[in-house]
Amino acid sequence: MIKLQKIKDLNLDKPLQAGRPSFIAAASGLVTFRDHFYVAADDELSICCFTYEPTETGQPIEVFSGKLPVEVKARKKEKPDLEALVYLPASDALPHGSLLSFPSGSTIHRNRGTWIALNENFLPSGCPQTFNASLLYDGLRQKFPDLNLEAAVIAQDRLRLFQRGNGISPNATIDLLLSEVLLELENGILTPGTLLSSRIYELGTLNGVKLSFTDAAVADDNTVLFTAVAEDTKSTYYDGRFFGAVVGRLDSKGDLQSQTVISPSVKVEGMSLQGEGKDRKVYFVTDGDDPTQAAGLYSCSYSSLMADCR
Repeated sequence: MIKLQKIKDLNLDKPLQAGRPSFIAAASGLVTFRDHFYVAADDELSICCFTYEPTETGQPIEVFSGKLPVEVKARKKEKPDLEALVYLPASDALPHGSLLSFPSGSTIHRNRGTWIALNENFLPSGCPQTFNASLLYDGLRQKFPDLNLEAAVIAQDRLRLFQRGNGISPNATIDLLLSEVLLELENGILTPGTLLSSRIYELGTLNGVKLSFTDAAVADDNTVLFTAVAEDTKSTYYDGRFFGAVVGRLDSKGDLQSQTVISPSVKVEGMSLQGEGKDRKVYFVTDGDDPTQAAGLYSCSYSSLMADCR
């Protein structure tokens, strides 16, 4: 069993809009740096930046204009559903890299993504840019009718997306050619021309409920760690009762090696590695499917997690 330690609630200075709480409730993606970290929330129009200090509050970075309904069901219908958050490494055009966030694609309206250039301190540089993934997602729906993308990692020359198989479609990874993705992002439209391959996974069950991907991170030797949760729903739209979560490991060939239950039993939807050597840690953020409760930041040591995931 992997034991997590809670670091903080994801509180904000003030609500992101009138009628909303002053915290992030639905954390869905996580990217960590030495001094701070970024969280995507699937029911907000902003990505938020936090420090690791337990008492410090987060600051929003508005990536989409406008306002969402405050009422829960109406908000769910209109939210952009940003799920996957990944750091794109430095390039000639972006010498300090950028943050890239993908929407789930779980409805035809959840196709807008965003990317943010970073400066030498890995803080935002310039205005967030948006892109339309409709063409790419329409192509992916030919194979995965219940599309529900939850995670993204950089795997050598590929951008690897993780399909959450909690609907009629299976758990899967979807590989895009990274160089083509970067070119298409400049034009603001992603197409099926970036697609390389896909692979289906059977993750089994936990407490009698099917496990499905929620996030992933690249570890040593090109192995990939992932989180998966057991949520009793066959819908990519409606939430279900939560029955537990695991951290799993894929080897460098993509073969499933292990899965280990986490404690406490929290619905982890974001994961990121940070640090080097004995100080290296794995961080997690949660989404309890309860808009009245703040999402949390949790951590464990990388060495202990890898020992448990062998």
